[in-house]
Amino acid sequence: MAENNNSSELFELIKTIEEAMTKAIAIATKAKTKAIKGARFAEAATARDIEKTLLDAQQILFPKKD
Repeated sequence: MAENNNSSELFELIKTIEEAMTKAIAIATKAKTKAIKGARFAEAATARDIEKTLLDAQQILFPKKD
């Protein structure tokens, strides 16, 4: 029974991490868009790099099941 509880907790933790990563990607995308609109290109490049890194990590950690 304890093993089932642990796997349930692990599943919830993984789900929480995936949701947090999705939110972080959205924040990076919004920051990139705002920086581009404000012609702050160095800031936009940094936000783009962060966004790309998060997307790459998300693909590795949570591959899409097609």
